[in-house]
Amino acid sequence: MHIDFSTLTPYQRYKLMASLIVPRPIALVTTLSDTGVVNAAPFSMFNMVGEDPPLVMLSVNHHNSQGRLKDTAANILSRREFVVHLCDEAVAEAMHRCATEAPADVSELDLTGCRRSACDELEAPALQPLPATRYVIGRCKGVKVNIDYHVEFEGDYNSVPHRLVGTRLDVRATDTLVVCFAANQRVVCHPLSLRRGAHTTLGEHMLASHRAHLEWTPSKRIVWAQGIGVSAAAVVSWQIEKRPHPEQGYRACLGLMRLAREYTSQRQEDACTRALAIRAPTYRSVDNILKNGLDSQPSHLLVTSSPLLDHENVRGTDYYH
Repeated sequence: MHIDFSTLTPYQRYKLMASLIVPRPIALVTTLSDTGVVNAAPFSMFNMVGEDPPLVMLSVNHHNSQGRLKDTAANILSRREFVVHLCDEAVAEAMHRCATEAPADVSELDLTGCRRSACDELEAPALQPLPATRYVIGRCKGVKVNIDYHVEFEGDYNSVPHRLVGTRLDVRATDTLVVCFAANQRVVCHPLSLRRGAHTTLGEHMLASHRAHLEWTPSKRIVWAQGIGVSAAAVVSWQIEKRPHPEQGYRACLGLMRLAREYTSQRQEDACTRALAIRAPTYRSVDNILKNGLDSQPSHLLVTSSPLLDHENVRGTDYYH
């Protein structure tokens, strides 16, 4: 279809373009005159044209039916600013009534009984000042309490009462605090540690027996493991020396002590030997070996001694003396 715009009246051109170029929002534009009068007028020739920088397009006819510059155009040219309101159906009728040619010293908002008058007269006087401190934004997460009665949040470990082991908690963290909730009731609040992997433990959250273990020195833990065997002592020593945080080593030692109540010393020693052979001397590795009965199976990874080859290129220990 070919349409010759030169044969159409301005009104016909407007109706045609407004009907074909859709979707297109209608902007209720408010401007302020030099005398302080708020002008409001709807414009269908409006849209966005860019986001960086954010730009909108507004088309305003230069003159009204009286031959003078439209109030919206005059105010924009004078003050270099305007406000765009995107209206919903609830205020559509009031927006349409703003499309009237009111005198320059009369605000269309006052003529139509727009929402602004209710805001100025009723709501604005009732507004209270903002709080003295900013609202603290928190990050939330659902967690399960570990067997060592700690919960993890973004690499930070914090203790909760031992009776909550195995239950689900809600954790809310800010830049300074970690708060734990059980059934919408706050159970504990910890300062947020800045060290990833750090543990914060309160004594009152622990069982009495665990508090006693916590008082054990590293040497005392190693002596306990030596009572099981050389490999068990090596695993405990690795936990104490290699872990970045002492609390992590304590958790592993606590787990190994629990295993000692479930398995014989010989099985635990064999499991530790296998864990050392596969270079995984961790509590989880020892626990998995015992659960799957791998401690009773020979390991091809275990190093066995073999005589040195008798060859002229093998120098031997005497060469270095």
